[in-house]
Amino acid sequence: RRKNKKEESRRKEKIRKEDIFFFLMIRRPPKSTLLPYTTLFRSDKALEYFQSYVNSADRADLAYYDHAILEIGLTSFRANNLTKARRNFEMIAKQSEKNHKPYQIANIFLAKIHIKENRPRQADKILSHLAQKVAKNDTLQCEISYLRGEATFQTQEFGQAADYYESSLNPTNVAEEWKYEALYKLAWCYIKLADDQLKSAKARQGFCGRAENLLLKLKGTKVQEKALLALARLYLISNCPQKCEAALDQQIATFSLNRS
Repeated sequence: RRKNKKEESRRKEKIRKEDIFFFLMIRRPPKSTLLPYTTLFRSDKALEYFQSYVNSADRADLAYYDHAILEIGLTSFRANNLTKARRNFEMIAKQSEKNHKPYQIANIFLAKIHIKENRPRQADKILSHLAQKVAKNDTLQCEISYLRGEATFQTQEFGQAADYYESSLNPTNVAEEWKYEALYKLAWCYIKLADDQLKSAKARQGFCGRAENLLLKLKGTKVQEKALLALARLYLISNCPQKCEAALDQQIATFSLNRS
């Protein structure tokens, strides 16, 4: 009995040390994956340690088991190993508590995988369910809306996609670089709606105006090059060839300047 107690004591001490070391390796997950969920170290050794950590004891005995599985999934996702990433994210989605960040982030990335693999309806199903589990004032709701915009854009529901992109633009929480991407995608929704021949001339003109305003605001940002191309496309469908040519000239000048 004494021997068994000593062995159990050593086992718990080992797990405690594993937990402490793992805690030192991770940062507290941010409220949104717009600011990447990251570790302090992104090396092969760190990945080996995550794997070693989850294999060191049962899930119930490891305080950061879900975080480690999530890290393995995120590393696989960045390496474009979507099969391995999905396997780890699904494990968290099934096992982790619904109000914990690992569960929420795992579902976000499962939706991203579905979008990457052109399964928008499966992505939207995950996101719709997740939106009900996340607090309304949580900035993760912004990313959920953005990804639902991506999914519905794929299914060519451009009006609905525009609504989602607009919902994602919470000015107090959205990172600048992501805001520009959302505005660019929103402009494309308006371009698609403006190109819908079944809509009235007045409605199409209104969508053209909205798209133009958004794309002009994107000058000088990191998405300027593709915004100018989108602007040229907008002027083309608006039957404004001179404006289209001017936008393309600007795009060529910007392209040349950035590579000189």
